[in-house]
Amino acid sequence: MVIQEFYAGLKTISFLQERLPPFEEVKQTADSIRGKSLPESIEGCLLVDDVHWRFSAEREEESLVELDVDQYPYCPNCHTELERTTDDLIGSSMISEVRNRPFWDCVECDDSWSRTKRIRSDVEKHARKNAEKIIETRGKPFSLDVLADKYREQNDGETPSGKDIWRVYVSEQDGERLTTNCFYDAD
Repeated sequence: MVIQEFYAGLKTISFLQERLPPFEEVKQTADSIRGKSLPESIEGCLLVDDVHWRFSAEREEESLVELDVDQYPYCPNCHTELERTTDDLIGSSMISEVRNRPFWDCVECDDSWSRTKRIRSDVEKHARKNAEKIIETRGKPFSLDVLADKYREQNDGETPSGKDIWRVYVSEQDGERLTTNCFYDAD
């Protein structure tokens, strides 16, 4: 009797495995069934040392899998990518620590900003913190699912892009480094 019940259970499992779609397929369509299509990445913009930095954060389910910060920041005035330079034209009367100080220069509007040596690590740290906050939480005012729902409510059910999610996040959060000023393109 026990062997027959065991055999019947195995047949049932085998039957279900043949007819059910793979788990990954079920998981991918679950959000679509509920009308909750979410972007695969978040595109953000941070203000660090008075210049704008763009980043993208790739997600897989509820995990941050890759963070990419642009190589160079953007001019806050004209949105041109800045160039890294060193000011070696400072007069000899200046103290030696000021000479050869690194700068960001804009070729379009001729503005310059001094930069710190650790700026890239600072940008990456803040980008990671905000991306993880959005991607790795659920049901909170700053989480991806809630931000996407807010976007849909404001845009007649339209599916949000990664930039759209960031725009809603910035409007909902207090943060002196959070900005959307890198998003000057048409979308």
